[in-house]
Amino acid sequence: MKVAVFGATGRVGTLVIQALLDSGHEAVSVSRSAPNKQYQGKYVSLVGDMTDPAFVRSVMADCGGLIFCIGQRLKSEKNLFSKNLSPADIRTQIVKAIMHVIGADHSKRVVYLSAFGVGKELKQHALLFRMVLRLSSLGKSFEDHNQAEGIVRASKTNWTIVRSPGLTDKDEVVPLVDARGEWSSFMTVTKKSLAQYLVQTLANNNMDRETLTVIEQIKS
Repeated sequence: MKVAVFGATGRVGTLVIQALLDSGHEAVSVSRSAPNKQYQGKYVSLVGDMTDPAFVRSVMADCGGLIFCIGQRLKSEKNLFSKNLSPADIRTQIVKAIMHVIGADHSKRVVYLSAFGVGKELKQHALLFRMVLRLSSLGKSFEDHNQAEGIVRASKTNWTIVRSPGLTDKDEVVPLVDARGEWSSFMTVTKKSLAQYLVQTLANNNMDRETLTVIEQIKS
């Protein structure tokens, strides 16, 4: 399958591109700036305004799938309280453009990367985590996810929403499982594990129109 990755130059997107290529897919990197990393395999990079339906239309013309992993850019990625350099609703803007183009297309497969406890599940977070959300850039990020998720759900595409916990840079891949209702605020998964899970989900039609909350599979 030819798959467009929106946010392909980000911390998860680069790993998604590699996971797609390793799985035999053709990967299309879609980003706001040119990627620094080079890949081996069926790969092309497209740079443009992802909020522009005309650009999105050109990207999706011959892509059967889309993995959305746009992140908010912070002045310091290691500090949740640092200045947000992206529009507060950047994901919502881009998802609107995407669904304007493919929202009525039943043949398109879409996987949207979201976050633990977005929307109605927010109250399941620990009090300390909710305080961090309220005081940091994460709060607006979660609201952006919530709005974007709603647009995805309203579409006629074959969508799956994957809600992820915090991410680590550990160089390991651990199987992830859906654990809706069985998660806690401070769980983490590795970026590599998440990237592979997103690619596997794209190929799994049994997950159409599902919202999944993923955690690491507990070793027996």
